[in-house]
Amino acid sequence: MSYNYLNDTFGRSRKKNTRFSNLEDRAVGLIKDFVKRRIDSKAFAEGFYSVRIQFYEMLRAEGRITIDEDTPLWLNQFLGNHFIDWYEYQKIKWYFEAHPSELKGEYLVSFLELQKMNFDERFLQTCEAVLENKKKNKLAEIGFV
Repeated sequence: MSYNYLNDTFGRSRKKNTRFSNLEDRAVGLIKDFVKRRIDSKAFAEGFYSVRIQFYEMLRAEGRITIDEDTPLWLNQFLGNHFIDWYEYQKIKWYFEAHPSELKGEYLVSFLELQKMNFDERFLQTCEAVLENKKKNKLAEIGFV
């Protein structure tokens, strides 16, 4: 067995169809819709949270976590390094949008500090980078890169 996949975030050495293919297509579709503003942040968060749940259930097949050559490492990294932080920020933002009277004192100071971290902008840039890298991977599969 080759371990090339460990350095292959976007799957150039993966088989074309794996047990994750449908889930990966759904994830890319949600990211594309979000970047193109066809869905709002709440719809994206809801849809991608369900992708997260299904992905981790698939990793836990047979009672243990298995990361192998079929695992889309980009999705694992995207979920753990980007989506979860953005999602937690969104939940806070949505809460204060629904309860603006509670946004005062130390909550206001904390929320303003969170806003300075540019979660939305950084996350959108990450989503765009995912799409660009997935596009390059598709071109690589047919010999253009």
